[in-house]
Amino acid sequence: QEIQNAKGMAEAWAGLANVFVKKGMMREAGKKYEQAISVYTNSSSPLRLGMLYADLGQVYTTLEDWTRADRAYTQAHEICRSNGFPKGEAELDVLLGELCFRQGKKTEASNYLRQACQTFAQIVDGVALSNTLQYLALVHFEHNEMRLAFECQQRAVALCLRFDTR
Repeated sequence: QEIQNAKGMAEAWAGLANVFVKKGMMREAGKKYEQAISVYTNSSSPLRLGMLYADLGQVYTTLEDWTRADRAYTQAHEICRSNGFPKGEAELDVLLGELCFRQGKKTEASNYLRQACQTFAQIVDGVALSNTLQYLALVHFEHNEMRLAFECQQRAVALCLRFDTR
C-alpha cells in the first residue's frame, strides 16, 4: 500500500483468501476476495479478475449465499465473454448450472449446462464436454427425463472412449 502497488495488493489479498479457503474459513475468504477485487487495477489482466470473481462465487456457493454466488459468477462470465475466452465462459456456465441445480432450479440448470455443452463442442474440448454431459444427464434424471438422461450419458461415454479418458 505504501508503494502504491495496486496489483501487488490485489494478489496479496487473493493469496490470503486462498489461505482462508484452505483453512475452511469461508466468510473470511470471501472478504479477502472482495478486497482483492476492489483494488484490482484496470491495467492488469481482465481474465485474472474474472478468476477472482469465480473464486469468490465458489466461496459464496459453499456458504450457500446464492444471490452473491450468482452475482460473482455472472460477473466472471461477462468478463470471459467480453474478452473472448469461451472456455472460461463455458466453465462458468457449468458453475451457474450447478448453482441453479443446488437451489432446485433444474430448468435453469439444464439451460446453463446445454450452453456449456455447445461451447465445449465448438472449441473441441471433448473432456470438458463429456464431464458436462454427465452433469446434464443427472439434471435430466432429476427431472425424470430418462431418455434424455440416457442420451447424455451415452454421449459422455462415447467421448470418454474417443479421448481415452475415464
